[in-house]
Amino acid sequence: MRSIPFDKLRLPEGWATKAKKALDDVAKIAARLPGSSEEESDKILKELRAEINKRSEIWASLKDALGELSFRKCWYCESMENRSDMAVDHFRPKNKVMECTAHLGYWWLAFDHSNYRFACGYCNSPHENDDQEKTLGKGTHFPLIEEARRIHGSGGDLTDEQPTLLDPTVPMDPSLLWFTDDGRAVPRYRLDNSPLFYSRASVSVDVYNLNDFRIKEARVVVAIEIKRQVELGDRYLDEAMGGSPAALDLYKEICRRILTFIAPQAEFSSAARAILSGYRDKEWVADTLRTA
Repeated sequence: MRSIPFDKLRLPEGWATKAKKALDDVAKIAARLPGSSEEESDKILKELRAEINKRSEIWASLKDALGELSFRKCWYCESMENRSDMAVDHFRPKNKVMECTAHLGYWWLAFDHSNYRFACGYCNSPHENDDQEKTLGKGTHFPLIEEARRIHGSGGDLTDEQPTLLDPTVPMDPSLLWFTDDGRAVPRYRLDNSPLFYSRASVSVDVYNLNDFRIKEARVVVAIEIKRQVELGDRYLDEAMGGSPAALDLYKEICRRILTFIAPQAEFSSAARAILSGYRDKEWVADTLRTA
């Protein structure tokens, strides 16, 4: 996960007008809910959700623009389209919330572009995980640090909520994740000294399905290649220091290759940076990372 420059999102001409019209129509349906009987409420709720879902082209039309902000990588796991098709995820679920069955969903954010995230299917949709015997993937999950602070209507202040899930549009959130040589995403901070940071990262790893076996294997490939490049760098540096101009050129090329692993457009660049940090005892690797 990398920080996403959300302020650079450019909305297509006329998009905001369509979104506002859709929200106005949906809000009229939602306005009939207060005071309705249980039977009427169920019917209105179905109508509300159907009205939202039939307008999916509104958020789908932003998929390309959202993808451009991350070089077409999933905002949660940094994979490209090698595991599944990409989709527009509603960060706050639009129809219902898994952690609060009484919640109607953040329907008033269904057409709010600030609630959209670019995500692959394995992060965004529920999947069975045989190894852990549980369902992983975001789906309608949206846990909060304090459930009592959840906002239930369009008049509430969302800044009162404290989402548990890491949000790539919040600059500090991606830094709470770390990655190991065996391909796993893990909390960067320990439970004993940073329980809040640990909990947010741990829950996010599960909910976003960040340790799906496919992506773990892909990260391992990155780790193996980084190790190979570092070993070559050590060798060429020694030879260059011994006076070999050819080795010096090869050493410079290794440094350039290492920088490509952690470039913003590189797949799994955050994992690559974490793996490379394990070689910081080598002064030349540390110097190379400082130039990034």
